[in-house]
Amino acid sequence: PMPTRFERLLAVCALAVLGAACGDDPQPSGATATTAPANDALATEKTTALKKTLEAFDAYQAEKFEDALRLYDELLVLEPDNVKAKINRSASLARLGRIAEALAATEECVRLCPSDPDVYINRAAVLNDSQRLEEALMVAEKALAVGGPLPKALLLKANVLAKLGRGEEALALADKLLAAQPGQAGVLIQKAALLDILGRSADADAIIAELRQRFPNDASLEATLKLRGAGSK
Repeated sequence: PMPTRFERLLAVCALAVLGAACGDDPQPSGATATTAPANDALATEKTTALKKTLEAFDAYQAEKFEDALRLYDELLVLEPDNVKAKINRSASLARLGRIAEALAATEECVRLCPSDPDVYINRAAVLNDSQRLEEALMVAEKALAVGGPLPKALLLKANVLAKLGRGEEALALADKLLAAQPGQAGVLIQKAALLDILGRSADADAIIAELRQRFPNDASLEATLKLRGAGSK
């Protein structure tokens, strides 16, 4: 089945922020200075890794998941301990429907970096994709316990609650996000998508119409709505 606009939003939220390995220290204490050629080689490698990171992130957001997976694989050759890249690679696998591989990858991420809420957010998203909803809810709760009230963790929990038939709780979480960021366009899009998954399309469309009135002919808003699958009215 085609993903709802909320599922498309979660596909983006499953991505980890850009970063290096868990606990990575780019210049460990006591390290000696390297030669100039070695420094140049390291700088070149870091530049290549950053370029691949940005290209992979862009490919994922454009829903070019095969390209994203290939780029994350190439990035991990350069930085094999980059947990953020491993998280995003598993998210790409999930969007390609390779759920068993994605779940195995998320388990590895949790093992490697249990203090990072992104590892739990991503695992919960994959469990959610595979309709293992009770497990997804538990892992989303773990993300909130580790990282605090992160918007993407709250959003993911709201989606799982909605699928479990707990719509009022799901909407309460969306309203909690809006209370923290009143009028914020991205959060309003999230609430609209949640209303849509709950079958309240008229309410969702009202929010979208309000946003279009506030930001008429705004290319970035329209691009965001298209990416989130948020209707074409």
